Amino acid sequence: MKHRTAPRYPLFLLATLAVLLSACASIPDNTDPQDNSEPLLEAAEYQARIETLLETFDGIAMTAEGESELVQVYREIRPLLVEGRIRVQVDYREPESRFASGRFTVNSENGLAVLQIHHRLLDIADENPVPALTSYAGLIAYLQDYRIYGEEVIELYRDPLEYYLARMDAIYLQGLFVRDFALPIYGESSFSDFEYYVIQSLEVDGFSSHSLFVWSIDKDIVYSMLALSTQFSRDEVSAGDYIREVLLLGRDLRDAMETSRRLFEESGMDDGTEAQGNDRDIARRNMYIASTSAKTYRTLGSLIFGAMVDSRLSEEDFATFEDSLAEIDELYSLLELLLEDLGDFPGEYRQEYLELY
Repeated sequence: MKHRTAPRYPLFLLATLAVLLSACASIPDNTDPQDNSEPLLEAAEYQARIETLLETFDGIAMTAEGESELVQVYREIRPLLVEGRIRVQVDYREPESRFASGRFTVNSENGLAVLQIHHRLLDIADENPVPALTSYAGLIAYLQDYRIYGEEVIELYRDPLEYYLARMDAIYLQGLFVRDFALPIYGESSFSDFEYYVIQSLEVDGFSSHSLFVWSIDKDIVYSMLALSTQFSRDEVSAGDYIREVLLLGRDLRDAMETSRRLFEESGMDDGTEAQGNDRDIARRNMYIASTSAKTYRTLGSLIFGAMVDSRLSEEDFATFEDSLAEIDELYSLLELLLEDLGDFPGEYRQEYLELY
């Protein structure tokens, strides 16, 4: 299931800006399970609504006509539900963000998968089940990994690349549910802000902007590097071409960082002086995008590249491409320094952006 949203952009293309509202499922931490909103129902009522929700989703998926990736994935994980290996519960905790709606984890005592849907969605589920159904659709992505890895999936998700891909799978399934099922069955009037967002983002840029501004990861770099690595592993591109492409991408990102930093400084943002209108906004946006792309190349990109180098390059390849490999390492170091020079700016910009919605 991973990597199913195939890249549609050149390797060096930077993600574009789009309207943003975010929701994602995640592995819960050990924070105090508190929520500012007061639950409206008793525990038994919430459990009854969860059961109705699962029956509704099952009915939609099992009677669906035609091909749908969401339905295919659901049918693969459905036996886990039948076997009782999955627990679906109400979540009373404070959401991670305004639009967060579901959590996934594994019970360490019995190895069962645990899905949690926020009580705010269940509070309205009798009148409008779409938000809760959309949340559940995303959680199914994690169940696919659980089906394969069992309770070891938690260890798998400690790998930042694997966890990122799982999150992308989750929001992709949410997009498919909203577009292919919620819209024709329940109508647009059933949509919350998130359903409007998710269907637009699926169609406009395949969640590139969501990844860029919500998770601070350049999706197009990750997926393009994965596609290139797959070609290399299948001997569809040579070692030389593979290394050359990764090197050229690093140079492009270095140049983008340096150009954006110059415009950023010229806008007056480096010394606290006021910049003018659109120039200031454009400089800040470009700096954020350039820094996020550079960080992605330095972090997740280096994991992808490093794994291929370790597994596929021969001693002869290391000798032949020694200079290029050394330059890539130098680019990693340079980009890290450039990112450090920005201080807290990327995080602050992302927070400002999210607060607009």
